[in-house]
Amino acid sequence: MNLCVLAKKCGISYSTIQTTARRGGQLSVETIERICQGLGITLKDFFDSSYL
Repeated sequence: MNLCVLAKKCGISYSTIQTTARRGGQLSVETIERICQGLGITLKDFFDSSYL
């Protein structure tokens, strides 16, 4: 999934996701929760490396 699609699906601005990707991933908890909701996963799944 590309970043633009992810942003739309999660209700997050594209610039937020793009900037985070460039900086190596410093997201707020609220942003991570929105990403999880958009992807249909839990916070546990998000941080569980075996989920991938």
